Amino acid sequence: MSNERSIRVAIIEDESVLRKGLAKRITADPRFVCTDVFGSAEALLAADFLDKIDVFLIDIGLPGISGITLIERLRSLGVPGQMLMLTNFDDDANVRSAIMAGARGYLLKTTPPSASARRTGGDSHWWRADERLRCSHHHELPVGASKAKRTCDPNRSRA
Repeated sequence: MSNERSIRVAIIEDESVLRKGLAKRITADPRFVCTDVFGSAEALLAADFLDKIDVFLIDIGLPGISGITLIERLRSLGVPGQMLMLTNFDDDANVRSAIMAGARGYLLKTTPPSASARRTGGDSHWWRADERLRCSHHHELPVGASKAKRTCDPNRSRA
C-alpha cells in the first residue's frame, strides 16, 4: 500500500440522489475521500476550508451561481484545488466555457461506469469519475485531448 494520502474531493451538485450516490462511490475507493457535499455554489463559497480540497466535482447547471461562474470565482479567490465539470451537456460551447473558466476536465453524467465500478457492482453514478478525479489531481488532462483541442482552439472555425 502506498503512503500517499487520499485525494480529497468535494461534490457540488443540486440533485440530492446524485450527490449521495457520488459521495458513496468516492468514499468506497481508498484513493479518495469525499470531504463534503454541497447543493449549491453559494453553500460551497460559505465554507472556510476551500484550500483543503484537492478536487472539486462541480455540476455545470447549478441553481443560482452556475458551475462555470463558480469555477471562475474559485480561481479568482486563488483556491488551489482542481475543478472537474459534471454535466449532461456535451456541446462545444459548454465544454469550451468550462475549460476556459478553469475546469481541469469535463465529466458527462451519461458516461458509462468504469470497469472497476462494474466489477464491484457499482452503480452508474461512478461514470469513470475515479479515473477523472485521479487525473485531475495529478495535473493530467482528464478531458480527451481531441475534445479539448477541438473546443478550445482559437483558430478553429465555429461554423
